[in-house]
Amino acid sequence: MKSPSKEGKGIKVVTTETQMRECAKLGLKVPSKEVANEEDIDVVMCPTADTPTTFTDNEYGECSQCGVKIMWRPSAPKAQKVCIPCGYNLALEEMNGC
Repeated sequence: MKSPSKEGKGIKVVTTETQMRECAKLGLKVPSKEVANEEDIDVVMCPTADTPTTFTDNEYGECSQCGVKIMWRPSAPKAQKVCIPCGYNLALEEMNGC
């Protein structure tokens, strides 16, 4: 699995203004205080498509690493979409310098 990070800066958890607003409407706390421009985001970690959800407007596709069916919110950045296990593996590779 090839790490998609740019310029060897590593993977970090960030959010966008749009995602922060959407989370705030739902009363959710965003786990990142760093706000990034959408064009600076390399990977979006997504739950599998069979994860229970109350949203009716989710978008669906396949993990770009393993092909499992995943879903994401329409406000998600237009970056590479991966399932959570593949995102975890990418982060481990980045941390270990692979």
